[in-house]
Amino acid sequence: MGVKGIGEKIGCSRVKLNPDNYLAEGARNDQLFKLACGIYRYDTALDPPVLFSYIWLINDAKCRPPLPEQEVKTLVQSAIKRVRDSQRKIARQNHKT
Repeated sequence: MGVKGIGEKIGCSRVKLNPDNYLAEGARNDQLFKLACGIYRYDTALDPPVLFSYIWLINDAKCRPPLPEQEVKTLVQSAIKRVRDSQRKIARQNHKT
């Protein structure tokens, strides 16, 4: 399944990553955060260090300039928290009905 299929399945914004597409200052945090949320939402069994490694590799390959390591760690932790909180909220809403 390609990136488009994953993005459609989890309802997140797509991040187009191709050889000519770099994330410039001003877009890096938002795009990497959306990507981390989408990946984690697709596979919540993914270990956080694995998710960090994946986002770190994309940061290094696609961000101009790359974000510092601590910033990437923070955005990955925030993405995991956002997805978990969202899933808990949905579960509570489903339990009430």
